[in-house]
Amino acid sequence: MILPGKAPAERVPVIFDFSALMDTDIETLSVLMVSCQAKYGADANAGALLDGNAAIDGPRVIQWVKGGAAGVYYRLECRVKISDGRELSLAALLPVVEC
Repeated sequence: MILPGKAPAERVPVIFDFSALMDTDIETLSVLMVSCQAKYGADANAGALLDGNAAIDGPRVIQWVKGGAAGVYYRLECRVKISDGRELSLAALLPVVEC
């Protein structure tokens, strides 16, 4: 998914919604990892975009992000483990834009 752009000074949540991939009545998930890399543009410290640990909210994972270099598109990937043993991932593309 492509997310709306954010400014370098903003702190915003990125929400990964796994509800369409699991039975939310009986299954739960745990976060294996959220990773970040510069997809378009250059940022040698792309991992610094992640602000703290991801949080689970039912079938959703919420990862706060901050900073980033203007003009860079970041690829965030969230990997989770479902209670039935499956491992799933969702990715998002986040552009950082100067206002």
